[in-house]
Amino acid sequence: MGRPNSALTKGNEAIPLLELTVDGLLARAVEKQGNDIALIVPHQNIRWSYADLALAVDHLAGSLLALGVKKGDRVALCSPSRYEWIVTQFATARVGLILVCINPAYRAAELEFALNKTRSKVLIIAPRFKTSDYII
Repeated sequence: MGRPNSALTKGNEAIPLLELTVDGLLARAVEKQGNDIALIVPHQNIRWSYADLALAVDHLAGSLLALGVKKGDRVALCSPSRYEWIVTQFATARVGLILVCINPAYRAAELEFALNKTRSKVLIIAPRFKTSDYII
């Protein structure tokens, strides 16, 4: 098989690592490209700039804190591909929460098991997925 390419195993050492958090990267993007398009989700009719995305992240991060979660707590997300995914990823990172991704195809018993196993404090869930209606 031969030797692995050292550039692949070590990375490009000439390019320094960024000393930024995920939240810091979003803040920098807002500062430098605030009006540029950051997120397009056609099936939800979403076309947001970085500033729009940051505003949604601010809102969700504040809502999570209002629920009483603390750094290191787990937040479960059970949803197909939607704009809420990216907002939740940034908001949980901002607050220092652990994002737990749960398969939206799970039935009630599987969802309950996953929530208990991960000790999630909050569940963010899509209203429906395929034949499942979660809002009853």
